[in-house]
Amino acid sequence: MPPAQINGLRVLRQIQRSVDLAQELGKKMEPVLAEAKRTAPDADAGAPGYKEGLTLDWGINPQGKAYARVIGMAYNSAWVEFGAHAGGKTFVLNYRILGNALIRVR
Repeated sequence: MPPAQINGLRVLRQIQRSVDLAQELGKKMEPVLAEAKRTAPDADAGAPGYKEGLTLDWGINPQGKAYARVIGMAYNSAWVEFGAHAGGKTFVLNYRILGNALIRVR
């Protein structure tokens, strides 16, 4: 039995559709990024660098699915977003900036 032929043009079109979808998802997430940056704390002593670390990430994951997401790249992003408490006098932020930005933009 001869080996199966691969239709290279068809594969390229599928890849391009995935890239186009990822770009479109990225455009749809831009208002969420803008809202998150608008509402993020500027000078909170517990959240230095959080606002500057917000970024938009989009692309194709290893499974071939398009994605777009707003993420916090600062070291304290999870603490600012979800809150944390190490005991003692550490305060809890729990701002939910990204979650609330997504709800507001919908």
